Amino acid sequence: MRRYERARNPPLHRRSFTRRQSLLKRLLIDTGDTWGSLINIFRPAVVEPEILFAALFPEGMAQSFSDLEIPLTIVATDFYRQNEYVMREGPLLSAISASSCLPVLLTPVRRDGRVLIDGGFVNPTPFDLLDKARYFTVAIDVTGTDVEDIGEIPGSFETWAGSFSITQSSIVAEKVKCARPDIFIEPNVGSFNTMDFFEVEDILAAAAADQDTFKRRIEKIVENQIIEDNN
Repeated sequence: MRRYERARNPPLHRRSFTRRQSLLKRLLIDTGDTWGSLINIFRPAVVEPEILFAALFPEGMAQSFSDLEIPLTIVATDFYRQNEYVMREGPLLSAISASSCLPVLLTPVRRDGRVLIDGGFVNPTPFDLLDKARYFTVAIDVTGTDVEDIGEIPGSFETWAGSFSITQSSIVAEKVKCARPDIFIEPNVGSFNTMDFFEVEDILAAAAADQDTFKRRIEKIVENQIIEDNN
């Protein structure tokens, strides 16, 4: 029995290595792309986001906003206009890529005549774009981090990622002071960093602890709405 359990649940480092192998196969073998198309130090940033996300997304994913059954709004930052840019139509891959373009790591995306970078610089948890007058609103905020002072000066990447998280978290904190969604959830995923692309399963497992609380709050809202409708 123990051998069977170990085979089903390999160590974390082994699972991470397997995920990396799978991703690299999808990036460079299945797609026919090369390292040069994905990573190039002479570009404005190291990684080409649309190639990366095309490999990460599941097969059969919607190509356009119009292909989605549930309406979606995606936020990016217009680099030159220095403001929020909201996308609700057009190609989906470029919109997601633009909204995720972390400076230095992911190349900015040119779309709709604009140069776009990560939407977190202007609106990291954009619940204010939802129609609160017509719908109940739920916001899931993952901007916070669990940073422990271990008595050492952080490295360059840790400082960069941490500064970005501090900025995002501060923006959300100020927004919540002005207006709150009906449900505001902060899952316990602060121990993961910005580039943990390979840790999806572990991130979901860490967030699972909040599922019951989330379900109870949803049920409470639905019950109250039913009572209100019947009065």
